[in-house]
Amino acid sequence: MTQKNNRKYRILAVDDDPAILDLYQQILNAKPHTGRSDSVFEVDCCAQAEEAVEAVKFSIDFNKTYAVVFLDLNMPP
Repeated sequence: MTQKNNRKYRILAVDDDPAILDLYQQILNAKPHTGRSDSVFEVDCCAQAEEAVEAVKFSIDFNKTYAVVFLDLNMPP
């Protein structure tokens, strides 16, 4: 039985390496094998910590919070 779920799960990826952010986009925005035409994820990428904080504040203000955050812990200040 197939269940259609039109919900987009919001993900925030934070990393100072552009190649890593590209990988997050490629993997998480890949077309699923369910016959759907688009990804089930909405991915936002940030290369700076301050940018990520602003993205989280914005998501809270507009009630579009993230389901998960992938965070590089070894980023320069």
